Amino acid sequence: MIDASTIAIKSRIASEIPQQLAKAGVPLSGKTLLDVGSGLGYNAKEMSDAGADVHTIEPDSVASEHSKNAGLINPENHTEKTLEEAPELQLGKFDLATTFLWNINAGSYHPFLTALAKSIKPDSGKAVIGIHDDLYMNDPYGLAVAPRTKKYFDNVQVVNTDSAYNRQLLILSKPKQSVIDSTTV
Repeated sequence: MIDASTIAIKSRIASEIPQQLAKAGVPLSGKTLLDVGSGLGYNAKEMSDAGADVHTIEPDSVASEHSKNAGLINPENHTEKTLEEAPELQLGKFDLATTFLWNINAGSYHPFLTALAKSIKPDSGKAVIGIHDDLYMNDPYGLAVAPRTKKYFDNVQVVNTDSAYNRQLLILSKPKQSVIDSTTV
């Protein structure tokens, strides 16, 4: 069971997503979108309401069940596993892939970023990573995400936002051919 305060916070964070993406030059209308780590489904719902055809992936069964029962996601477009465990979603078919409130363990960067790069259309797709924590933006210990993404994408744009939740958006495009061609994640 998800408590009411968690729902209120997640809903509030999600309400900002379409506007943040629009300001960053990432339109949603008419896009086929993969929301990676969709959690409770509030981001997916907001992006769907903004005109995207949203597919979701979330390994947590409690969060997945909540998002389905609350009618926030399309159950037919939902996968309950990690992106790395879903080769069927790594076929370069999405216009846009999103993941917000980044909290990926540093040891998982390679498989995650490889799978993310493989999920978007190679020539026109974009991936967006929303970052909320200074540790992942300016970390002196090597956890900063933006420099690491350059091994997987040719174009990396950093957009600072005025949000307290996704304080920085990384807009990634043009997955490197060597990543697309790799046989492992």
